[in-house]
Amino acid sequence: MSWCLLLLAGCSSAARSAGNLFLPTALDADVVLAMPGLDAATAQSPDPVAFEATVVEVIVTGATRLKHLIRLRRSTGVLALLQVTLPGGVRVPLAVGDVVSVAYRESTREPREGSVLIRDATGQVVLLVQETGGLPDPLVPPELRLAPALSGDAVYVEVGRLDGRCVGEREHRRLRLGGSDTDEETGAPLWAPGERRTVATAAGSYLILALDNVKWLDVDLAECPEGTGDRVAWVAVRAR
Repeated sequence: MSWCLLLLAGCSSAARSAGNLFLPTALDADVVLAMPGLDAATAQSPDPVAFEATVVEVIVTGATRLKHLIRLRRSTGVLALLQVTLPGGVRVPLAVGDVVSVAYRESTREPREGSVLIRDATGQVVLLVQETGGLPDPLVPPELRLAPALSGDAVYVEVGRLDGRCVGEREHRRLRLGGSDTDEETGAPLWAPGERRTVATAAGSYLILALDNVKWLDVDLAECPEGTGDRVAWVAVRAR
Protein backbone atom coordinates (compact mmCIF):
# COMPACT_ATOMS: atom_id res chain seq x y z
CA MET A 1 0.00 0.00 0.00
CA SER A 2 1.42 3.43 -0.92
CA TRP A 3 0.07 6.78 0.13
CA CYS A 4 0.48 10.42 -0.76
CA LEU A 5 -0.31 13.08 1.83
CA LEU A 6 -2.48 16.03 0.89
CA LEU A 7 -2.17 18.84 3.42
CA LEU A 8 -5.38 20.26 1.94
CA ALA A 9 -3.20 21.95 -0.69
CA GLY A 10 -2.54 19.27 -3.28
CA CYS A 11 0.11 16.63 -3.78
CA SER A 12 3.03 16.69 -6.20
CA SER A 13 3.23 14.11 -8.96
CA ALA A 14 6.78 13.30 -7.87
CA ALA A 15 5.65 12.43 -4.37
CA ARG A 16 2.73 10.43 -5.74
CA SER A 17 4.91 8.40 -8.11
CA ALA A 18 7.43 7.74 -5.35
CA GLY A 19 4.70 6.02 -3.34
CA ASN A 20 5.97 7.38 -0.05
CA LEU A 21 3.99 6.91 3.15
CA PHE A 22 3.40 10.06 5.20
CA LEU A 23 1.52 9.86 8.48
CA PRO A 24 2.47 13.00 10.44
CA THR A 25 -0.19 12.79 13.12
CA ALA A 26 -2.42 9.69 13.18
CA LEU A 27 -1.36 7.10 15.78
CA ASP A 28 -2.03 3.47 16.67
CA ALA A 29 -2.34 1.57 19.93
CA ASP A 30 -2.29 -2.21 20.38
CA VAL A 31 -4.41 -4.01 22.98
CA VAL A 32 -4.47 -7.81 23.20
CA LEU A 33 -5.80 -10.04 26.00
CA ALA A 34 -4.68 -13.65 26.34
CA MET A 35 -6.42 -15.93 28.82
CA PRO A 36 -7.23 -19.64 29.04
CA GLY A 37 -10.53 -20.39 27.34
CA LEU A 38 -10.75 -17.01 25.60
CA ASP A 39 -11.44 -17.54 21.90
CA ALA A 40 -12.13 -15.02 19.13
CA ALA A 41 -15.89 -15.56 19.23
CA THR A 42 -16.00 -14.66 22.93
CA ALA A 43 -13.49 -11.81 22.66
CA GLN A 44 -15.42 -10.24 19.75
CA SER A 45 -18.86 -10.69 21.31
CA PRO A 46 -20.95 -7.51 21.70
CA ASP A 47 -20.75 -8.12 25.45
CA PRO A 48 -17.18 -7.31 26.57
CA VAL A 49 -15.09 -9.81 28.50
CA ALA A 50 -15.26 -8.52 32.07
CA PHE A 51 -13.49 -9.68 35.23
CA GLU A 52 -11.77 -8.53 38.44
CA ALA A 53 -8.13 -9.31 39.09
CA THR A 54 -4.97 -8.38 40.94
CA VAL A 55 -1.91 -7.11 39.08
CA VAL A 56 0.95 -9.55 39.69
CA GLU A 57 3.51 -8.29 37.15
CA VAL A 58 4.08 -5.22 34.97
CA ILE A 59 6.85 -5.17 32.37
CA VAL A 60 7.36 -2.04 30.26
CA THR A 61 9.69 -1.94 27.25
CA GLY A 62 10.32 0.50 24.42
CA ALA A 63 11.05 4.18 24.09
CA THR A 64 8.45 6.19 22.19
CA ARG A 65 6.02 3.26 21.85
CA LEU A 66 5.77 1.67 25.27
CA LYS A 67 4.79 -1.98 25.33
CA HIS A 68 3.17 -3.02 28.63
CA LEU A 69 2.91 -6.69 29.56
CA ILE A 70 0.44 -6.76 32.46
CA ARG A 71 -0.08 -10.10 34.16
CA LEU A 72 -3.33 -10.40 36.09
CA ARG A 73 -4.53 -13.04 38.56
CA ARG A 74 -8.29 -13.42 38.61
CA SER A 75 -10.16 -14.30 41.78
CA THR A 76 -10.52 -17.84 40.38
CA GLY A 77 -6.75 -18.13 40.22
CA VAL A 78 -6.66 -18.00 36.41
CA LEU A 79 -3.84 -15.88 34.99
CA ALA A 80 -4.47 -13.42 32.17
CA LEU A 81 -1.93 -11.48 30.14
CA LEU A 82 -2.92 -8.04 28.88
CA GLN A 83 -0.61 -6.46 26.32
CA VAL A 84 -1.04 -2.71 25.85
CA THR A 85 1.21 -0.73 23.51
CA LEU A 86 0.75 3.04 23.59
CA PRO A 87 2.40 5.72 21.44
CA GLY A 88 4.14 8.90 22.52
CA GLY A 89 5.77 7.47 25.63
CA VAL A 90 2.40 7.14 27.40
CA ARG A 91 2.64 4.82 30.41
CA VAL A 92 -0.18 2.82 32.01
CA PRO A 93 -0.27 3.77 35.74
CA LEU A 94 -0.52 0.26 37.18
CA ALA A 95 1.65 -1.42 39.80
CA VAL A 96 1.97 -4.88 41.32
CA GLY A 97 -0.72 -5.42 43.93
CA ASP A 98 -3.31 -3.13 42.35
CA VAL A 99 -6.83 -4.58 42.36
CA VAL A 100 -8.63 -3.76 39.13
CA SER A 101 -11.69 -4.51 37.05
CA VAL A 102 -11.21 -5.07 33.33
CA ALA A 103 -13.58 -4.82 30.38
CA TYR A 104 -12.12 -5.92 27.05
CA ARG A 105 -13.35 -6.40 23.51
CA GLU A 106 -11.35 -7.58 20.54
CA SER A 107 -11.71 -5.78 17.20
CA THR A 108 -13.45 -7.71 14.44
CA ARG A 109 -11.34 -5.85 11.88
CA GLU A 110 -7.85 -6.12 13.38
CA PRO A 111 -7.36 -8.32 16.46
CA ARG A 112 -4.55 -6.14 17.84
CA GLU A 113 -6.84 -3.09 17.80
CA GLY A 114 -8.66 -4.15 20.94
CA SER A 115 -10.50 -1.86 23.34
CA VAL A 116 -10.05 -1.97 27.09
CA LEU A 117 -11.33 -0.16 30.18
CA ILE A 118 -9.50 -0.66 33.49
CA ARG A 119 -10.85 0.68 36.79
CA ASP A 120 -9.18 0.60 40.18
CA ALA A 121 -10.67 -0.80 43.39
CA THR A 122 -12.59 2.47 43.96
CA GLY A 123 -14.14 2.37 40.50
CA GLN A 124 -12.07 5.19 39.03
CA VAL A 125 -10.84 4.77 35.48
CA VAL A 126 -7.12 4.00 35.18
CA LEU A 127 -6.96 3.35 31.43
CA LEU A 128 -9.31 3.56 28.49
CA VAL A 129 -8.39 2.53 24.96
CA GLN A 130 -11.36 2.79 22.64
CA GLU A 131 -11.39 1.71 19.01
CA THR A 132 -14.26 1.85 16.52
CA GLY A 133 -16.81 -0.83 17.36
CA GLY A 134 -15.11 -1.47 20.70
CA LEU A 135 -16.65 -1.04 24.13
CA PRO A 136 -20.37 -0.10 24.31
CA ASP A 137 -21.06 3.60 24.93
CA PRO A 138 -22.61 3.04 28.39
CA LEU A 139 -19.26 1.72 29.64
CA VAL A 140 -17.32 4.79 28.48
CA PRO A 141 -17.51 7.76 30.90
CA PRO A 142 -18.85 10.84 29.01
CA GLU A 143 -16.06 13.03 30.39
CA LEU A 144 -13.50 10.72 28.72
CA ARG A 145 -15.35 10.23 25.45
CA LEU A 146 -14.22 11.63 22.11
CA ALA A 147 -16.44 11.83 19.04
CA PRO A 148 -16.07 13.24 15.52
CA ALA A 149 -16.16 17.04 15.42
CA LEU A 150 -19.47 18.27 14.04
CA SER A 151 -17.84 20.42 11.37
CA GLY A 152 -16.30 17.40 9.61
CA ASP A 153 -13.30 19.53 8.58
CA ALA A 154 -10.26 17.51 7.52
CA VAL A 155 -6.86 18.09 9.13
CA TYR A 156 -5.17 16.30 6.24
CA VAL A 157 -6.06 13.96 3.39
CA GLU A 158 -4.30 10.91 1.97
CA VAL A 159 -4.62 9.52 -1.54
CA GLY A 160 -3.09 6.11 -2.15
CA ARG A 161 -3.04 2.94 -4.20
CA LEU A 162 -4.25 -0.14 -2.36
CA ASP A 163 -2.53 -3.42 -3.25
CA GLY A 164 -1.86 -2.11 -6.74
CA ARG A 165 -5.54 -2.41 -7.67
CA CYS A 166 -7.24 0.92 -7.08
CA VAL A 167 -6.85 4.38 -5.65
CA GLY A 168 -8.60 5.38 -2.45
CA GLU A 169 -8.87 8.63 -0.53
CA ARG A 170 -9.28 9.15 3.19
CA GLU A 171 -9.64 12.20 5.39
CA HIS A 172 -8.23 12.53 8.89
CA ARG A 173 -10.60 14.75 10.86
CA ARG A 174 -10.78 16.41 14.28
CA LEU A 175 -12.44 14.98 17.37
CA ARG A 176 -14.32 16.70 20.18
CA LEU A 177 -14.78 15.97 23.86
CA GLY A 178 -18.00 14.75 25.40
CA GLY A 179 -19.62 12.66 22.68
CA SER A 180 -22.88 13.86 21.15
CA ASP A 181 -23.66 16.31 23.98
CA THR A 182 -21.13 18.97 22.96
CA ASP A 183 -20.42 21.16 19.97
CA GLU A 184 -17.16 22.88 19.05
CA GLU A 185 -19.08 26.14 18.68
CA THR A 186 -19.71 26.09 22.45
CA GLY A 187 -15.99 26.08 23.12
CA ALA A 188 -15.57 22.32 23.64
CA PRO A 189 -11.93 21.28 23.08
CA LEU A 190 -10.97 19.85 19.69
CA TRP A 191 -8.24 17.27 19.10
CA ALA A 192 -6.41 16.72 15.81
CA PRO A 193 -5.30 13.12 15.21
CA GLY A 194 -2.23 12.51 17.34
CA GLU A 195 -2.88 15.45 19.68
CA ARG A 196 -2.87 15.05 23.47
CA ARG A 197 -4.30 17.16 26.28
CA THR A 198 -4.73 16.88 30.02
CA VAL A 199 -8.37 17.17 31.09
CA ALA A 200 -9.59 17.77 34.63
CA THR A 201 -12.62 15.71 35.70
CA ALA A 202 -14.45 15.14 38.97
CA ALA A 203 -12.46 11.90 39.32
CA GLY A 204 -9.08 13.54 38.68
CA SER A 205 -6.86 14.54 35.77
CA TYR A 206 -6.54 12.45 32.62
CA LEU A 207 -4.26 12.55 29.62
CA ILE A 208 -6.45 12.13 26.55
CA LEU A 209 -4.68 11.19 23.32
CA ALA A 210 -6.59 11.26 20.03
CA LEU A 211 -5.38 8.38 17.87
CA ASP A 212 -7.42 9.08 14.73
CA ASN A 213 -10.73 10.03 13.16
CA VAL A 214 -10.48 8.73 9.61
CA LYS A 215 -13.19 8.75 6.96
CA TRP A 216 -12.79 6.92 3.67
CA LEU A 217 -13.90 8.74 0.51
CA ASP A 218 -14.11 7.94 -3.21
CA VAL A 219 -13.42 4.23 -2.88
CA ASP A 220 -14.97 1.40 -4.89
CA LEU A 221 -15.69 -1.02 -2.05
CA ALA A 222 -16.06 -3.93 -4.47
CA GLU A 223 -12.46 -3.43 -5.57
CA CYS A 224 -11.12 -1.96 -2.35
CA PRO A 225 -12.58 -3.69 0.72
CA GLU A 226 -10.01 -1.82 2.84
CA GLY A 227 -12.19 1.22 2.25
CA THR A 228 -14.62 0.06 4.92
CA GLY A 229 -12.13 0.98 7.63
CA ASP A 230 -13.55 4.26 9.00
CA ARG A 231 -12.02 4.75 12.44
CA VAL A 232 -12.55 6.80 15.59
CA ALA A 233 -10.06 5.93 18.32
CA TRP A 234 -8.52 7.48 21.41
CA VAL A 235 -6.75 6.78 24.72
CA ALA A 236 -7.40 8.19 28.20
CA VAL A 237 -4.87 7.56 31.00
CA ARG A 238 -5.23 8.69 34.60
CA ALA A 239 -2.49 11.05 35.74
CA ARG A 240 -0.64 9.92 38.85
